[in-house]
Amino acid sequence: MSAADTALQVLTWAAGEEVSPGDRLPAGDLAAADELAAPPASIRAAIGRLAAVTAARLRLTAPPLGDSRPPGLAACVLAAAAGARADLAAAMGALMAAPGGPMTAYDLAARHAVAHHALRAGELDQDLADLLRDVSPLTAVLDHPSPNGEYEAEDLLLSRLLAHRDGYDLAVRTFAAPAISPEQAAWRGGVLARCRHRDLPFVLDVYETGMELFGGEHLRRRRRAQALLSQPPDILAARPLVQWWRALSEIERARPGEIRKRKLITSAYVDGVRTYRIFANSEAAAAAGVTP
Repeated sequence: MSAADTALQVLTWAAGEEVSPGDRLPAGDLAAADELAAPPASIRAAIGRLAAVTAARLRLTAPPLGDSRPPGLAACVLAAAAGARADLAAAMGALMAAPGGPMTAYDLAARHAVAHHALRAGELDQDLADLLRDVSPLTAVLDHPSPNGEYEAEDLLLSRLLAHRDGYDLAVRTFAAPAISPEQAAWRGGVLARCRHRDLPFVLDVYETGMELFGGEHLRRRRRAQALLSQPPDILAARPLVQWWRALSEIERARPGEIRKRKLITSAYVDGVRTYRIFANSEAAAAAGVTP
């Protein structure tokens, strides 16, 4: 099996029905990896189909983000690398050698499809998972970036997603949803807290959507966090359950009138803000070595 064969298997797999956690990632190797710089027509067609399918799944109308440029070849390199598992680092040379200009919206979608599905399969170690996130900026935004990729991910969010109606809606839906991991909770909570200074309407849209679509789950998590913060407080366990409320807590202190303008941010938000502040006080007290 060659690197091109591995890539085609993974591209086809990622373009299928939505992959569930634990679904097996196709396996292969990176033999003749230099072929990835000029792959056969079958792979180019698979990349195009994957990009279009993924954009549609993300509710990005064609052309996505108003960008009609075709995808590059990076997705085939990522697909081959993901299929080869531990050889991902070796594939990066081929990625850098692959021709192409600035990352197009279709390229963002195709890279995200490979990275997202490979990560959901749960077969990659942390270093390889971080590499996938680094070379798939959209995955970094929608899931969470690696420790080294936060700036690039936030720049993509602010400069491209929020600048287009479909991208804006995708970002709102994403950041409104309950996080599925502590890393995702930290990323989303931090982004909302920073964005409130430069795009307050976006942050309030996130909270309105979160309360409308996911209010029950956010409030269930808040109640669990409140229980964890009783004496003695379990700060580590409570943190991912309350980080979503951080920005709203800060807005409530600085500009409470803006919250009152949003009819879908119900009075239940008060409990979320209160629980976040209990957490923040407990965390600060623990850092100072005192009992809150």
